[in-house]
Amino acid sequence: MKMKRFLMAIICAVFCSAKVDAALYDTANDIRWAYIVTNGVAKVLGAYMTKVDGHYEPCDVVIPSKLGGYTVVSIGSDIFDTVGAGTRKPTEDITSVTIPDCVTNISKWAFSAATHVTNVTMRGVETIGEEAFDLCTRLQA
Repeated sequence: MKMKRFLMAIICAVFCSAKVDAALYDTANDIRWAYIVTNGVAKVLGAYMTKVDGHYEPCDVVIPSKLGGYTVVSIGSDIFDTVGAGTRKPTEDITSVTIPDCVTNISKWAFSAATHVTNVTMRGVETIGEEAFDLCTRLQA
């Protein structure tokens, strides 16, 4: 019985002390960005834009180098996923993506299904996740 209580206490201590990062928001380049801060740097979680006259305009996306004063070093998975989020930017409306030099990591599926992207500009990226640009059939550079 003592062993069972001891194990339960350890399990509770581990799970109860786990830190959960809440998403923060900032606006840059006419897009509302969701991000988290870990160890003093930011990771982009999502990009949101509102419709103009009932539809989205094709656009060039510029990932900001800072959000909330924190340097952006990573782009998360599915940042433009439209499932269940009425104001997220649809991937089919993105024509180009510019990623600042401070970003070193792009997660898997980050821009997947962005079928109209023809150009991606990036210099500092060291790691690109699986299928980060999956279905980007018009991508040229």
